[in-house]
Amino acid sequence: MAVGKIMYQFSNERFLNFHGQEAARLTRYQSIYDKPSGQDSSWLMSILSPILFCVPEVHLQSFGKIWVDEIAAKEPWVKFIGKLTSEWSEHTAFATILLNANVAFLGVPGVDPGGSSQSLTQVFSSISLVLSVGSAIIGLILVRQHRTKRIGTADEAVGFFENHKNLKTTAIIYSLPYALLMYGMAFFLLAFMLSCFVRTSMTTRVMLGIFWALASMLVVWCLIWQAYEDSTTFLPPWFDRMKSKWQTELRQSLIMGKRHRHGSEYESSDFSESDSDSDEYTGPSKASGKSPTGKKKTRKANPKVKAPSTKAEVTIRATDTPLDKADSKKRLEKIDSAVIGRIKKALALASHAQTGEDEARAALRMASKLLERHK
Repeated sequence: MAVGKIMYQFSNERFLNFHGQEAARLTRYQSIYDKPSGQDSSWLMSILSPILFCVPEVHLQSFGKIWVDEIAAKEPWVKFIGKLTSEWSEHTAFATILLNANVAFLGVPGVDPGGSSQSLTQVFSSISLVLSVGSAIIGLILVRQHRTKRIGTADEAVGFFENHKNLKTTAIIYSLPYALLMYGMAFFLLAFMLSCFVRTSMTTRVMLGIFWALASMLVVWCLIWQAYEDSTTFLPPWFDRMKSKWQTELRQSLIMGKRHRHGSEYESSDFSESDSDSDEYTGPSKASGKSPTGKKKTRKANPKVKAPSTKAEVTIRATDTPLDKADSKKRLEKIDSAVIGRIKKALALASHAQTGEDEARAALRMASKLLERHK
């Protein structure tokens, strides 16, 4: 009975992963079906994702790695839920700390100017207080809802994805605790900044301004470094496409600039040579060809052309078969078809769009090892 269950599991995995086929699934995160057109386009995600610090894009990528071709596994699902619940618990704790900081800040005597009207510092601190309360409440609700799923099964994961057809809305809801906490922190910093620069002496403003500028530059530097080092978890996928596009355009503009500069140098040298050749006579009288002294001017001799330092030779024609190609054909004839199939699958996995960087490197190493082994 136990052996039959194990063999059934093996047969089911082979059937789901297209075992023995050319388009077989080699990793858990690889999809073997084409995505429908327009699946990634969503105006709600395009608008709210930048406002929510692109966190919904990160959650959407995680959903895509777990729910591949409508197949879910227990291990990645449990890890994902555990990571989410720990992050929400941390955000709730930070929101509580920010709430206490705002309450204490509003109680400072210098912040309250007195009277019926409130200052801008009090308004910003009150907004930060409300946002921190919202982050804490949403975080507690999500933690309570997903706490029991940390020890879930694959069937629960399948039921979750079947009940949540619109994963973009789910990703937006999951990013609310972090986004509200960040906005609350931003408004608290604005309130504290106003208290530092309003109704203070010039010396205090200069000293605080220097340190505020230094801290802001360090924060921006950290964000830029994080964006270029680990853009897959910090920024949405379109940032990588835009970055590669910008790098390609910059490289092309540099190449075109070099060609234009060298072309202008060649043209100027040609014009200077033609001018020196056309300057046949000297003196004011060019029509008679005589100088004021009556002597006829002779034409300047053409400069000698230097022989080229290198000599080009034709070593191989386009119709000839390259030696390396002929050798590769001979080696491929000796290799077994099964080994060639494994090499092709490894190369296909390395060049797949959804394959991670580490998996692509491992696939290339596997292909190179097989080629070295069957030389």
